Amino acid sequence: MTAPRFLCTLSIVLLLALPSRAWDFHVPWLERPISLRLWETLFIDYHDDNFDGRQENDEYYDLGSRLNLRLDAGKFFASMRADVNAFFDTPQGAVPPYKNRFGLEKWSAGWRGRSFRIEAGDFYSTFGRGIALSIRKVDQIGQDTTIMGAKVKAAFGDASVVAFSGLLNPTNFDSVSEKLVSDWMPSDSWYATRGDWLSGARLNWNAADGMRLSGHAVALWSDPYGRNERLQSLIQMGVLQRWATIGGAELDWYGLSDFLGLNVEVDWLHKRLGGVGGTKEGIGLLAGANFQLGDWTIVAEAKHYDKYDLYTVTDGGDYLPVRIDIVSPPTLEPPEMEVANNHTVSGGRVKVSWRPAAGATMLEAAYAGFWQRATATSEDRAWVYNVWLTIEQGFLGSGLANCRLGWREEVPRAAGGLLHNTLYAFYSASVPLGARHSLELSGNVWYGRKHNPVLDTGKTYVKGDASFGYGFSPLLTAAVVVGFDNEVTGSGNLDVFYTPVGGRPIRQVFLAGSLSLNFSGTVVVNLLGGQLRGGAKCINGLCRIYPPFAGVRAEVKVRF
Repeated sequence: MTAPRFLCTLSIVLLLALPSRAWDFHVPWLERPISLRLWETLFIDYHDDNFDGRQENDEYYDLGSRLNLRLDAGKFFASMRADVNAFFDTPQGAVPPYKNRFGLEKWSAGWRGRSFRIEAGDFYSTFGRGIALSIRKVDQIGQDTTIMGAKVKAAFGDASVVAFSGLLNPTNFDSVSEKLVSDWMPSDSWYATRGDWLSGARLNWNAADGMRLSGHAVALWSDPYGRNERLQSLIQMGVLQRWATIGGAELDWYGLSDFLGLNVEVDWLHKRLGGVGGTKEGIGLLAGANFQLGDWTIVAEAKHYDKYDLYTVTDGGDYLPVRIDIVSPPTLEPPEMEVANNHTVSGGRVKVSWRPAAGATMLEAAYAGFWQRATATSEDRAWVYNVWLTIEQGFLGSGLANCRLGWREEVPRAAGGLLHNTLYAFYSASVPLGARHSLELSGNVWYGRKHNPVLDTGKTYVKGDASFGYGFSPLLTAAVVVGFDNEVTGSGNLDVFYTPVGGRPIRQVFLAGSLSLNFSGTVVVNLLGGQLRGGAKCINGLCRIYPPFAGVRAEVKVRF
């Protein structure tokens, strides 16, 4: 890519960022003022050789912009987001290719009153704890799918209702792979879409003090206009559904007594598969109790998800096909665990916490035991046992330290499965050094072994990250990040590089530095340089595989 073309594109993106400010003004025929807010995020990356054994994601530049506008006029509101993604000097042979995009990404408009709200455009929606529906933004795994349609909320007395209908609209730019994702994208006419149609409704009733009853229904129609070739092939093979419905009910009773609260939810899933797949049913059941006994808190939960899995995929071709989960049941394990295990699971957990005199010290012990099936193959069926201890301590007024140490064991139920044992730790500490200075420490470490009992073979690995930082509130934060990972290579050592026979070097030790400057909250500048460890990143059992990063990243956020 020539320098003039790069500078031209950079100038366009910078011009988008310049008007990032807010205006308050009056219109004569309106009784209330109008407020217009704008905020912009601009980032520029250079991707160096990340030494992951692949060449198609090395030595290129990317430039991005996220321009947001919001207009409020009394009870009326409107918003939009325009995105720019441009790539330069991209490697040859990347599949799918790196593609530039300039255009409108999200929009919404509506009216809100005291007990009624209606909106059209892009919105998120979650029912209960996500067992029946969870369309929301999860930055940690690069997930930002919305529903593009219409949504109504109304409240009357002790009851409230929400209903919506629209097309699933994933964000076009996948931040994990930095590839474009196919979404609704009109072509010949307005109905020529590649999206899936999703509708739902939920009724809440406050039956008594501290008790709420809810009922909900969700319906998914996969690719109603037949524009998603990849999805249609999976439907014809009987892998994915033509349509699906979910119906369920929930009871929240946290006023049962002064020390006891209950939560119960049951959902039934019905899917009509394509080809000769026929129909398939699944069930999702959650029951929990919370006991508060002085300084002690006891939480007990039981979950049973049997074939309770509802998702769709975006189109492929020149675009990156990604999975979109419609439901996201809560996991039994700590949400940061790097495992996917929340769709076919049966078991429970108990968590006991002690915070004497509501003070600065907290001790917690937890145990989870369950049966899971990660895929349809018998080798992925296993018993899982996870026990962890957490210590939290406040000090020096605003200082806080936290450490979680755990042991996880995955025992296969069939020959060919891997016995997987993991010792893990999460830790963080914030040490105040006066009114504005502080030291920050955070990280994680995993030590594991995967063993095949039949062949009596296995391997041991270690991976983790550690961040050491200094903060000068609220202006500056600087940190050094060290990462290490030999799980991918299976080398058994932690040399900086591991070179397989006949292959390219693979990095096992990573070092990066970051700097963040905050100018009164109006302008925030984030800088990053070096290498970052990749691997699975999971939130509540939903995971994405991140490639390792090497290079330089600059990000500027402007908000008024």
